[in-house]
Amino acid sequence: AVVSTQSTGDHIFFPTLADQAFKTEVHHINGAGDDAGVVYCEMQARENNAESREEHAVQDAVFANACGYKCETGGLMANLRDSCSNKKVRDYHKRFYRPENLDVIISGQINVQEIFDAIRSVDERVAKVDYSSYSKPWTADVELFSSYKTSEVLFPAKEKDNGRVSMSWKGPPLMDSRACLAHDTLWDYLSETSASPLVKALIDIPEPCCSSISFYSDEYPTTIFHVKFKGVKPDMHARIKTIVMETLQETLQSSMDMERLRNQVKNVICNSADKLENDPSEGLASAVILDHLYGGEDHSYLPRVHDGAGGHREETSGGTTGKIRKIKVGRMRKRSCRLH
Repeated sequence: AVVSTQSTGDHIFFPTLADQAFKTEVHHINGAGDDAGVVYCEMQARENNAESREEHAVQDAVFANACGYKCETGGLMANLRDSCSNKKVRDYHKRFYRPENLDVIISGQINVQEIFDAIRSVDERVAKVDYSSYSKPWTADVELFSSYKTSEVLFPAKEKDNGRVSMSWKGPPLMDSRACLAHDTLWDYLSETSASPLVKALIDIPEPCCSSISFYSDEYPTTIFHVKFKGVKPDMHARIKTIVMETLQETLQSSMDMERLRNQVKNVICNSADKLENDPSEGLASAVILDHLYGGEDHSYLPRVHDGAGGHREETSGGTTGKIRKIKVGRMRKRSCRLH
């Protein structure tokens, strides 16, 4: 493990980035005249599938201006063919792969001195590099959507009843962990089980509008929440939007089952504690990474680690349920709805 740490540091800071490696790993034209390359073939396999086209459309609508969050991390095939080059890769590496933009996370039963000994040679080599001025990425203000948007995106599918609907909206600031928890818990309440209001309204009916409902959030400085519906028939797209808004209005105004909601909060506590006990490295690493991205020099994000475990326990007395009561449907109306 120690040897691996040293070689990994070399690979991160001092890769060869040879022209031939770019052709093999990224893109080239093979002997048959076809586009090839490891990255290109990977993107060819997924760029136009339902999930990718949906994700691209949502990100394009959520972020109003050009920013890294809108980019496809694997690269779009057109860009890989026409504009990507090994020089761009080298320039990108020189700009961002530098010690100020690196956090090293090592977990497990380790000998600290052995780790320091292993990385000393890399550290000494890095110290001799004359890096240019540095501007930390992911800190610039990003303009999000400010009005309701809807659009239709086509994708290949074997069945016409295999449509998808995605609805997205702005959530609270990432640093407001309790508000983020309230939103997450609310959507679990709305969509997770057969007793959930959206499941009853959209699936458990004589003519279901969709076959499944899922929810997830993107942890940007301003969180973005998404709810997705799969197995949507062509004539149900617009109906889903109407039913969702009506169900949210009705549920948040009058008919929330507070006992079930309290049980949901208890489940969050138990699941968080279970994850930290069984896989602490994953949970803590995620927090450290987000702190590195958004926490600043004061590491202001790290207290969220406490909120993710025992810090939630006080919420069972009503803190989270109280925050959920404050969430207004009107606040959700400014969002992006993607119809497929």
